[in-house]
Amino acid sequence: MTDSSPTPPMEARPGRFDEPVRTVDDLDEPSLVAESVNQIADTGVIWIDEKAIRGDFPPLAQASAADLEGFILENASVLSEPQCRDNPVNAAPNITGAVRPAWRPPMYGRSVIVEANARTASTAETLGLLDLKGTGVGRGAEPMLIDHRNGLLILDEALEELILQRLIDEILRAEGVDVRGVPVYALVDLRLDARTPYTAPLPAVVMVRRAHHRFLGGSELPQQGDGGQKVKLIIELLLRRYGLTSTNYATRLTVGREEQGVLSMRYGGFPRPDIAPVHLERLLLGLGMKLPRGYCINFDCVNVQTTRELSLSPLRARLVDFGHYRFEEAFTNPVLSIARDRFMNVGAALWPQSPDFVQPEPRRRVDWAGVAPRPLEPDLADFIHGCVPPMEGDDRLVSGVMHLARRMVRTYRDSGLSAAQIDAEIERYVRDVLATHAP
Repeated sequence: MTDSSPTPPMEARPGRFDEPVRTVDDLDEPSLVAESVNQIADTGVIWIDEKAIRGDFPPLAQASAADLEGFILENASVLSEPQCRDNPVNAAPNITGAVRPAWRPPMYGRSVIVEANARTASTAETLGLLDLKGTGVGRGAEPMLIDHRNGLLILDEALEELILQRLIDEILRAEGVDVRGVPVYALVDLRLDARTPYTAPLPAVVMVRRAHHRFLGGSELPQQGDGGQKVKLIIELLLRRYGLTSTNYATRLTVGREEQGVLSMRYGGFPRPDIAPVHLERLLLGLGMKLPRGYCINFDCVNVQTTRELSLSPLRARLVDFGHYRFEEAFTNPVLSIARDRFMNVGAALWPQSPDFVQPEPRRRVDWAGVAPRPLEPDLADFIHGCVPPMEGDDRLVSGVMHLARRMVRTYRDSGLSAAQIDAEIERYVRDVLATHAP
């Protein structure tokens, strides 16, 4: 969990807070890596937000719907060179033979930045940048049939992100704070099936987003006590009033004391034998707690991810990446607020017995029936998994959000699904799960 990269300041940037980044230089990232990506033919737009595109690219303000789709397809139909080689994840893409420059910020495992060009009969004008998620692994890497290593974005994951972003945006709008997700412009179908370790081949897509400033070096860890740490914790606690959290198994820290008295640690479910017991003793001492023999304790680490521009007063932030958010009927684990300059990055703990610890509120919480884990219906399970055995135990269950996303994928594959139909499905779902509930 240690992060020693340079510490960026929290920046409000008045006048630039809610604007896209227009040039590569303005990304302000010294560790940016230049590479080339391959243009893919015969792609299609699954979903598009015409209003967001027109708002961020003024020369396209009066463009037709067809021209906006053309703009997206020309600029976002790309895959990295390693992803176009023979690999266990995806079928061979339909490459046009054209290549174009791209830039990969630190920690962009499957995403790149490209220039957004608008073509006329005689020339191409660069209008800005696009952030493309799902475009393949970078140079020196190989696509692998392992979680977070396949380089691609599968359609059910992309739809889950859209649903969660819309839900979180609506919650934070209701709270009256200027916090919402970075705009997503479109989803592009690469006409390419890809596998995950647990699913049959499903459509691979590119999520087209507004170009934005990530934290320098790709780090999300603020300094102890700075505004960034407080902003992330405040957002986490606001969402918990509705039963939502940015914490999940991947950011859970578990400390246990064996019967012999020795401490051990797991992070994200994986043992960390590199963390010496003496350091874990120091961690518990710093948190002011004792752990008896034979007991363990789970800590949920805040994982609110934002762009670089943040403001504490007034509260302002733009959120990125939503696939890791989850729902809980009640919260039981202490919350860790992470800081880069603290021992083992543990900034502060919020304990369940604290008056500041937040539980879902009866009149705010999401409708549990709409978000609760559930099995897929047999026909939908057959479509998603094919001959691939699903995960065991509770992992065979999916949230209400993922259930809806996978149902939409099947509809898209079987009979087609328009952008308007996707919007209608998402709006209906968000409205239903955010209906007011009596205690």
